[in-house]
Amino acid sequence: MMLGQTLILIERELLSYKRSVGFMIASFLSPLMYLFVFGYTLNKGMPSINGVSYLNYILPGIIMLVVIYSSLNSATRVFIERKSHALLDLLSLPMNKSLVPFVKILIHSLLSAFNALMFLLLAKLTICSELYLSIDNIPVLFLAIFSSSFAVGIFMMGIAASLREEQSFNSLTSLFLLPMIFISTAYYPVSLMPAVLKTLARINPISFGADLIRNILFGIEIPISEMISFVVFSIVGISLLHRSFGKYFK
Repeated sequence: MMLGQTLILIERELLSYKRSVGFMIASFLSPLMYLFVFGYTLNKGMPSINGVSYLNYILPGIIMLVVIYSSLNSATRVFIERKSHALLDLLSLPMNKSLVPFVKILIHSLLSAFNALMFLLLAKLTICSELYLSIDNIPVLFLAIFSSSFAVGIFMMGIAASLREEQSFNSLTSLFLLPMIFISTAYYPVSLMPAVLKTLARINPISFGADLIRNILFGIEIPISEMISFVVFSIVGISLLHRSFGKYFK
């Protein structure tokens, strides 16, 4: 019975993503343009970082940009469903209600990881031709991107499910997203940052996601502080989701 309910919820989520295909395409093309314009231009004037060209260095950071755009899309849909009472109607159905947030974050993480991996392959075929990809590291890369998508997605969905006003949701996403991207190791290493920003960058979960992908591609070490931050970030996201959906689980 639970399997049948899960399949129904998966079908519903996939159909909702199908309706937002335009946003998904935009979230794929925007980072690609960023890689071409920003990465390719600065690559000529920037020194290599830990033996890696700047273009290849920022590629994992731009992959995290794909993850963030996908997470924002998923969080926006949760917020819209909550405002339109579609989420309440879904949770009122006779089913295991804990499956609803589980399926939402699972489908989001899988699709986000798939989009990011396709972006990586496209970058490999275009301007990052020296990037080494093989049958051995592609599955590991997928798992790394999936875990990053899970952490970022569950946090943003938790916020979206908790807020009541659209202005609050838009303000929070605008307030936190850009600083989180730029105060991270997505586009430059911690060593280039002012001292006051280094600590923030080391506890930024986006840094962990970008460095995790770099570690798989180039063997660049991941600081332990980023790992701890990643776990804490995921726990906070799970707590937010549980708080928002918990009253329906009884």
